[in-house]
Amino acid sequence: MWLFCLVLFAEFYIDSDVGIGIIIRVIEFCATAVSLLPDMVRSALGIAIYGMFLAVIIPPARTERAVAWVIAIAAAISCILYYVPFFSGISSGWMIIICAVAASSIAAVLWPVADDEEANA
Repeated sequence: MWLFCLVLFAEFYIDSDVGIGIIIRVIEFCATAVSLLPDMVRSALGIAIYGMFLAVIIPPARTERAVAWVIAIAAAISCILYYVPFFSGISSGWMIIICAVAASSIAAVLWPVADDEEANA
């Protein structure tokens, strides 16, 4: 739930001149609101965040091969981190961060996006 609030607020923040103090207050509010919810509702919201994530990545993956490859690379890195015993000490949160940064870095090297100035020239 707090992640959903953060995503909504971040979308608003990108288009406005809101200070970092307000962002911190919103995160604190969302974290407090989540702690007041029953466990069953929190569990359901935890599953819903995965559904929202899939709704964001599947449509572009159908039309752009680079996005599909990023998803495949991230999944492969995730499997490596999960099944190789050497990485067993890494928490699931850090695994997600490592997968996202590594997959997006690989994609940035393999499929760079042209700047607006280069595209218009």
